[in-house]
Amino acid sequence: MIIEIVSPSNTHGELFRKFNYYLEARVREYWVIDPESRIAHVHIYENGHYISNTYSDNDRIPVAVLEGLEISLEALWARLPPAA
Repeated sequence: MIIEIVSPSNTHGELFRKFNYYLEARVREYWVIDPESRIAHVHIYENGHYISNTYSDNDRIPVAVLEGLEISLEALWARLPPAA
């Protein structure tokens, strides 16, 4: 499992390259957390491709590689400074 926190210096091209790299490496679960927009993109590897979902606000994200675990975005956002 990889969790990446996006920073203002990350480019779309860089994120796209990493997505493809992790897909090729068959990373089972790959999250991209954008603290500025308060959105989480979650990619689950299945049969050679990623199944992707987007979460926001107060969603709870199930962790596919750790059955029974969920991450509360509300709790995550509460630990971050307010959005600009």
